[in-house]
Amino acid sequence: MALPILALASFERGRGSGHLVRCVSLVHALRERGRAAFLFLPAGGRGADEACVVAGAGLGGYVVEEGELEAKQWGLIVCDRFKTPADEFARFAALAPVLGIDEGGRYRSGFDFLLDLLPALPGRPEPNALAPHLLDLPKNRKPVPFAVPALGQAVKILISFGAEGGGELSSRALRLCGGLGGARITLVEGALSEGEAGADSAGGPPVQALRSAPNLKETLAGYDLVVTHFGLTAFESLCAGTPVMLLSPTRYHAKLARAARLFTVRSWPFRRGLDGMALTAIAARSAEAARRYALGGAQTATVADWMAALEPKRFPSCPVCAAPPPFPFARFPEKSYRRCPRCKTISMAHARGGGAAYTDEYFFESYKRQYGKTYLEDFPNLTALARRRLRRIKRIAASGAGAPSPALLDVGCAYGAFLAAAQSEGFRCEGLDPCAGAVEYVRDAFGIPARQAYFPDEGLRGQEGTFDVVTLWYVIEHLQDPAAAIGQARALLKPGGVFAFSTPSASGASGRFASKRFLRDSPADHWTIWDPRAVKKILRDAGFAAVRVVGSGHHPERLPLVGRYATAKNPLLYKLCMTLSRAFKLGDTFEAYAVKSSTTPVGAHQP
Repeated sequence: MALPILALASFERGRGSGHLVRCVSLVHALRERGRAAFLFLPAGGRGADEACVVAGAGLGGYVVEEGELEAKQWGLIVCDRFKTPADEFARFAALAPVLGIDEGGRYRSGFDFLLDLLPALPGRPEPNALAPHLLDLPKNRKPVPFAVPALGQAVKILISFGAEGGGELSSRALRLCGGLGGARITLVEGALSEGEAGADSAGGPPVQALRSAPNLKETLAGYDLVVTHFGLTAFESLCAGTPVMLLSPTRYHAKLARAARLFTVRSWPFRRGLDGMALTAIAARSAEAARRYALGGAQTATVADWMAALEPKRFPSCPVCAAPPPFPFARFPEKSYRRCPRCKTISMAHARGGGAAYTDEYFFESYKRQYGKTYLEDFPNLTALARRRLRRIKRIAASGAGAPSPALLDVGCAYGAFLAAAQSEGFRCEGLDPCAGAVEYVRDAFGIPARQAYFPDEGLRGQEGTFDVVTLWYVIEHLQDPAAAIGQARALLKPGGVFAFSTPSASGASGRFASKRFLRDSPADHWTIWDPRAVKKILRDAGFAAVRVVGSGHHPERLPLVGRYATAKNPLLYKLCMTLSRAFKLGDTFEAYAVKSSTTPVGAHQP
């Protein structure tokens, strides 16, 4: 069962009610979808009584008290805090994966995941997703969106600045609207304001004051213009098809409005207030914004739908060397990447748990989609590759592996290409793989003992010091505890035994010259991406010596500038690019070979 989600709402004075209303709605919606969810109001904000007024209902039953935070286990902490303070960020990041919604603080880049439901300022760290279409949008929409009232027709205007009211903003909006003859103005007074009924439109049209508007968004389609500030109401208006004009209470709001290219008062040379030309310009800008943020079509999912299925997985420290994690440096929908400053390993955090089902489909349909043939169809090529690897293992072996009938364990053996080649060269082989069909094939086709299991494997306890060779070919990137896997591999080896693995390279041609695409396309079950330049130190710290790193997976066509011309039609250039790729170690994968030393390892994970 998925762990509960905790939502943190900003509810300080001067911040309005949008963050709280959104969190309350999110918690209710998640619970309706069967996902446990709770609300927390950080200290220093308005109290729970005022929160009840804004929410329009009691909050009992799902509000978490201060003393309960560390006592519970959380699957995800959602911060809708506007600008999350440093102490809060550190506290909650230590409890669970943290997702920031519309986060604008200095620690924005530190969140495991960032979801911008409203556009952020340019130059800020990019979010995992910009998704205004996931807002809880109004169902009522204009049949003809962003229509401008005909000449002589009364213009219906709504002025709303949130629960705290607009104060001077409301008065300014009324003055701007006062020049529209026959306008019908509705002013929404904030639930937490002191009342704005005294505001007038400077002798202009009469104003209807609306004290309570619990379902305001569903009325937006009934107006010809909405005047508000940058926030939820603005984007709800765009969805409803109603033109929106923004006034900004702070410089920050003004920057956000300009960055989102929404119509603000400064967008038009107002002299005596609104007029027909201004309304036309506002409608045109609003229609453009609605298209830009995909707010015109029918809503297919909300943020609660998106979040209900989240079961995020992240590493609280580097999974290889246990160093404290830095901030993510790359973000994509549903996944973020960190690079360890100590061992240079890139690790992934995945919003939906990542991983893959290692069934027959993985080696047939999925394999064929990636390589153009199934694993068994690729068997001859895999066997030839296995023989080259076995030659390297024999050359590096200090003992054991070069003796008659050395014992070999292949972790992630798949359908046995490497095991079959090793057996033909005199190795006593065993295999391990999570796929039941694969291990059954290895046993039946080659008579090699194989067992269904994940690595590290408790079933190997008692076999310490019994193998001459332990191999993991394109396996280590799939493991959620690679340091423990290296530790168990060393424990299973005899003194002088060989440990070998292969994995994608973070410093290959793709990783260096097309890093964004490389990370975007990295599979959801690749938890780590290793840098071959750091592997020697990693393995030496883990108790290995005579480490050799061999580049592989060279693709001359992936080199910048000239690579596109390195084809079979241009063999000389292809050969030159291949030489450059090998000389500068630009292979997209690599293999590592090491010998178990007698030195006590200094790695963090020991069997």
